[in-house]
Amino acid sequence: SGNATRAYQSLETPLGQVLNSTPNFDRYASTYEANLGASWELDLFGGLRRGRQAALADYQASEAGAAATRLAVAAQTADIYISIRGLQARLEVAQRQVATQQGLLSMVTLLHG
Repeated sequence: SGNATRAYQSLETPLGQVLNSTPNFDRYASTYEANLGASWELDLFGGLRRGRQAALADYQASEAGAAATRLAVAAQTADIYISIRGLQARLEVAQRQVATQQGLLSMVTLLHG
């Protein structure tokens, strides 16, 4: 970070009047400041490294959990689809059986009617 300041001495003040009579008096003053900071932490016992490794392991576990969830959803979707198709086939067979039974009933009614 940095800072710059410019100030001037008023000639209306008593100090300004005294300094004004001084040779080479410059009533304007500029100051500049620059700061640079840096810090680091020694990892003497490997705590920071283990912390990074733990964070990476947590991330990888989350990714694996998400992949497992996607796989489970896909498997359940496929299972439900197969169940629906099987039930549709059974319904079709049952409807044909009803039609056959109605046809037989009609024939029996005609014969014994």
